[in-house]
Amino acid sequence: MTLFEAVKVCYGKYVTFSGRATRSEFWKFILFMFLVLVALVIINSVLFGAETSYRVALDADGNPRGEPIKVTSYNDGLLGDIFLLVTLLPWLAVGWRRMHDSGRPGYLPFATLLVLFPSLVAFFVFSMGPTTFWYSISTTGGARIESTGGAVLFFIGFFAVFILNTYWLTRPSDPGPNKYGPNPNEVSQ
Repeated sequence: MTLFEAVKVCYGKYVTFSGRATRSEFWKFILFMFLVLVALVIINSVLFGAETSYRVALDADGNPRGEPIKVTSYNDGLLGDIFLLVTLLPWLAVGWRRMHDSGRPGYLPFATLLVLFPSLVAFFVFSMGPTTFWYSISTTGGARIESTGGAVLFFIGFFAVFILNTYWLTRPSDPGPNKYGPNPNEVSQ
């Protein structure tokens, strides 16, 4: 399957969450997304230039410390946001079908995304205590903790789940048909 064929299949099945997708189809679609986003960063940078902002370091009491630091960044801009919005459903669908191809439920790669926000809130609540957390949110609109040990453990766990999902997405197809359908590598077009 060529890159163009993979993109054509993924956009053609943009809301098809049943069936199976080959490794080639999935990873070539991911490559397509990456290449388009790199191109959009370049186009946005040429047309609109780099985005410049200034950051100020704060001390433990929240007071500014030192001179502002100039930060220059490049992004994909509005075109990239539109591309990602248009590509969201095909990406979700091909990832779902790819998991089916190796005999796993399609929701597994996306379960980590559903767990991320509640886990972060729980981490902050338990680190700060519920009363301090809600007071901080209601008065400042944010929460800040002093210890980073729990955050490191949280991100190590999240990264481990990311690696596990990537491993599953790279597994070969189940030989022959499985409960999600026939093997797409064995089906004649």
